[in-house]
Amino acid sequence: MAVIVTLDRVRAEPPLSGAHRAGVSASQEAPTPRRVVGSGIADWDEVHEVVADAYFPHELRPLSRDDASRYRLESTPIAATVLARIGFGADVSIDTDHPGAWAINIPLSGSIASVTDGREIVSEPGQATLNPPDTPTVITNWSKSCEIIGFKVERDYLQREIDRIAGRPGRSLTRQLVCAPAPARNGSGC
Repeated sequence: MAVIVTLDRVRAEPPLSGAHRAGVSASQEAPTPRRVVGSGIADWDEVHEVVADAYFPHELRPLSRDDASRYRLESTPIAATVLARIGFGADVSIDTDHPGAWAINIPLSGSIASVTDGREIVSEPGQATLNPPDTPTVITNWSKSCEIIGFKVERDYLQREIDRIAGRPGRSLTRQLVCAPAPARNGSGC
């Protein structure tokens, strides 16, 4: 499955046919499972379980009296990654360790404030927060209007790719990226 991500949409396209992939016939290709859960569940415990199952285990705390009926989740596992679109429709706080994988959270709307290793990062549209694996993180305020594209990437897979691209092992990632149109990036960005 080819996945095209822009800051305003996510589109999944059909995979190349077996004739176009070396050694894989069309009958051997398994469809990529896709999980879509819309709003309608008003119980925060149920929303917590659904989101934890689709993205990362966590502890979820509503910060207002709003119920969970306006949450949104769409996720697709792709090899060593998960691509998700998540919104809670209420101000919430989340505690997580992002076990075994990086979480790259890119707000499409609203803001997401988090603290990792004592460092606070607030990301809004045009920015991405990179949360390291196996490190306690508190999302202190996922705003009511915040909807993200979340990208979960297994730690070892991402490190191998960073090492391969950088041409040397041990490179690390920044904790926030500025996502801007190509001409304005100045060498960094999404």
